[in-house]
Amino acid sequence: MDDRRFTCIRGNHEDIFEKTLSCPRISAKYRKMYGTGYDVCRDSLSKDELHWLLNLHKNTEINIEDVHFSVYHGSPAATDEYVYPDASTAVLERCYVARDITVLGHTHYPLMHELNGRILLNPGSIGQPRDFGGQACY
Repeated sequence: MDDRRFTCIRGNHEDIFEKTLSCPRISAKYRKMYGTGYDVCRDSLSKDELHWLLNLHKNTEINIEDVHFSVYHGSPAATDEYVYPDASTAVLERCYVARDITVLGHTHYPLMHELNGRILLNPGSIGQPRDFGGQACY
């Protein structure tokens, strides 16, 4: 799991998974909502893999040549915050943290917004698109 070729960040499902490990009642709640995926993770991952997964950072900073990226799963405020393309200007503006490009996820909707030469970007989704038709969207 710890492959240095990839940069991974913590998302809302890692947060939920951690909660399921500490409380059977919470585990039952999420099992009812999402199925047994968290149980499979708990039963399949080694102690080292669990440690790696639960210690992922909530964001990362990446520089490619002279371009700076700040990457978050949900928003700079929370891994489970939804920032949709139709969000208010105030919400979008508060999400700009990078000098160049701030990348968000979580909604599975593509988004590109520009403010004073900076870009706010959500690449969309390949695996679980939420727009019309269920096809990959990016």
